[in-house]
Amino acid sequence: MSGTKKDRIFTVYDIAFIGLLTALEFVFKSYLQISTPIVKIGFGFLPVAAAALRYRPYVPVFVAVAGDLMGYFFVNFGQSFCYGITITAALTGLCTGLFIHRKCTPVRIVSYVLINNVFGSLLMNSFWLHFQYGVAYSVLMPARAVQAAVMTAVECAVMITLTAKDDSFFSKFITKDFRTGRV
Repeated sequence: MSGTKKDRIFTVYDIAFIGLLTALEFVFKSYLQISTPIVKIGFGFLPVAAAALRYRPYVPVFVAVAGDLMGYFFVNFGQSFCYGITITAALTGLCTGLFIHRKCTPVRIVSYVLINNVFGSLLMNSFWLHFQYGVAYSVLMPARAVQAAVMTAVECAVMITLTAKDDSFFSKFITKDFRTGRV
């Protein structure tokens, strides 16, 4: 692994920014989404994607897992904890980080979104919901397939739009050096 010492150390600004992204992920996934026990549609992917664009691939894993755990401990609505959902959150954060860290192209965006929504949301989370609640796959899969299709379209459209231009607000916000204020 090559890199200078500066590449491996987080500044206070970086830690605060990662904390902000984690808090945003918690708020987006807990409050700003359409949610039923089986289907969830929202913008919780944005803070994880922002962490993937700015930092190395392990930071989006932290943001996704910490946001998921905060959602359970602070706003669980009487549901029991499912470690599998947290594992899926970690894997989707890792996939996001590996695909779009420093190489954010529309093809890579569509690739990570398809992998996350088909394998992560549709297959893995459906298995964990079946495992935890005993809901039949015949009940789970149609609703979760609709969720995966909707979220694939939404995530692709939002991410491609936000990262299309280097001078967009999102790109400037992600690449900004907090110490100097320069992009």
